[in-house]
Amino acid sequence: MPSAPVLGKPKCSSRECIIEVEQSVRTQHLEIEYKAAGQAWTSYQDQSVQMSAVQNRSISSLKPYRLYCFRARSKFSTGLWSPWSANISSWTQEEAPAKELDVWFAASDLKSQRVYWKEENVSISRGKITEYKVRVYSPDSGLNSITNFTSDARNYSLSNCANCEVTVWARNSKGLSPPATITARHTKAQASQDAQVTVAGGHNVTISWRKAETTPPPTAYVVEWYPEGHKLEELRWVRLEGNDHNVVITDIKPYECYEGAVYAFYNEKPVSRTMFAGVTTVMSAPTAAPSFEEKVEGHTVRVTWSELPRSQRGGCITNYTIYLENDSGNQEPYSVPASERMYVIKDLPPGVYSLWMTASTAKGEGPADQKLKIFIQEETPLFLLLVFVFILLIALVVLCLCQSSSVKQKFCVFFKCLMLDDVPDPRNSKWAKECTQEKGKMNLQLQLSNTSITEEEEEPILVDVEELPKQNSDVSKPTNVSSQLLPQISLSPETKADQHRCTL
Repeated sequence: MPSAPVLGKPKCSSRECIIEVEQSVRTQHLEIEYKAAGQAWTSYQDQSVQMSAVQNRSISSLKPYRLYCFRARSKFSTGLWSPWSANISSWTQEEAPAKELDVWFAASDLKSQRVYWKEENVSISRGKITEYKVRVYSPDSGLNSITNFTSDARNYSLSNCANCEVTVWARNSKGLSPPATITARHTKAQASQDAQVTVAGGHNVTISWRKAETTPPPTAYVVEWYPEGHKLEELRWVRLEGNDHNVVITDIKPYECYEGAVYAFYNEKPVSRTMFAGVTTVMSAPTAAPSFEEKVEGHTVRVTWSELPRSQRGGCITNYTIYLENDSGNQEPYSVPASERMYVIKDLPPGVYSLWMTASTAKGEGPADQKLKIFIQEETPLFLLLVFVFILLIALVVLCLCQSSSVKQKFCVFFKCLMLDDVPDPRNSKWAKECTQEKGKMNLQLQLSNTSITEEEEEPILVDVEELPKQNSDVSKPTNVSSQLLPQISLSPETKADQHRCTL
C-alpha cells in the first residue's frame, strides 16, 4: 500500500481546476474526489501510468463561484488504497449572472409604489453581487433615469409613476445580468374567484386556486403575501409556472395575520387577480384593548380608534365591540367590522354614560382596558337660541352705528326731544344765597301790613319760593326780589321783631 499523495494548491478557472499531485512512488491508480459546500463527494479516477513523481490533473465540469474541496488517494495494480490525502480547497472564478432577477411590484397608492427584487442564489448570480442597477422609464412624461444601488438593496420606491417601466440588473465582477423589466400597473387586473387557504400544519399554509378562465390560458402565476397592513415593508412573493394551482408558504409567523393575492399572467401581462385574507396558523384572544377617542356632538357620540400593535392581536382581528353603559347599569354593545376605525352612536338620551372597547379574534374576546365617562346634556330650545341671536345682532348693529359722529348727534337730538325740561334747583339761586344765614335756612325781611294779628298766631308763616329759569337778555329782570315774589302780610306788633323762615 503506497503512502498518501500530497496535493498542491489548485489553479481554477470558472469551471475547471488543475491540481498538482505528488507521490513518493509510482502507482497505477489515482482517485481524486471533490465536492462543493453542502454536497456529497464526487469521484474522478485516473488510471494512466504515472510517469513522474509530480503530475497535474484537471477536474472539469465545475460551477462558477463555488468553494470546492479536493482529496486524493492511490494504489498499485493490486492491493489496498493508500490513505486519503489532506483536504485542500479553492474557489472557482466568477461569471456574469446567468438569469434576470426575480422582480415584483407593489403599491398602496400612487404616492407609495415600490419595485422589489430578490437576492438570487449562487447558481444564478455566479459571483458576488457588487451592485444593482435600476432604470425607470415613463412613457407619459419621457422620464428615463438610471440609479445604482449597493448590494444590500432590495427595493426601489417610485412616486406618481403609474405606467412606468422599471428595469433592474445585478452586477458582479464579470458583468451584468440580463435585464428584468416590470410595468407598474399590474394592480389593474380583474378580480377572480377567492383563493382557498388551508393550514398544512406547523407554520405552513397551502394557498390553492382554480385555473383562471382566460383566453389564452395563463403562462405564469405570482403569489404574494404579507402581514396585514404591512405590504410595502414585508412583502413576499413566489413565481410559478402556468400549470401550477397551489403553493405551500412556509414562513408564516405564529399569532400573525396575513393577506395576499394570486396574479395570473400571460406574456408578462396580468390577466386576473385572486385575493385572500385572514391567513394565520396559531392564534389567541387579543391581550389588550384598542386605544380609542370619543367626541360628543349633541346626542351623538363619535368613537375613533387605532389598530392594536401586532404583538397584542393574537392573530386576525374579526371584530371590535363598543360598550355603552348608562347610569342605571344597562349595557348596550355595538359590534363593528375589523376593517372599520370609526363608529357613530346616535340619538342618545341625556345622562351620564360609561364607554369602553374590546377586540376579538376567532379564539375569543380580549380585555377592556380603559373606561371613559361621557355626558349627554339637554339641548337649548331652538326658539330661544334664535331670539338670543336676533337681539345680539341688533345690539351689534346699534353699536356699530354709534361709532359714527353724525349718527351719534342725531340720536342725541332725538332723545333730547323726549326728555322733560330741566327744573332749576332754588337753593342755587342768587336770591337764596343772599338770604342764607344758616345752613339749610333762609331769613326773609317781610313787609308787614297794619292788619292786626292775634297773639295766638305764634307759628311762622311758610312761603313757597320758586326761582324761574333764566330768561333771554332782552327780558327785563325784577329789581326787587322780595317785593316781586312775596305777598304783603300784616303781622301783630308782638311778632314784628320775629324773623320768619322761608322753607324752600
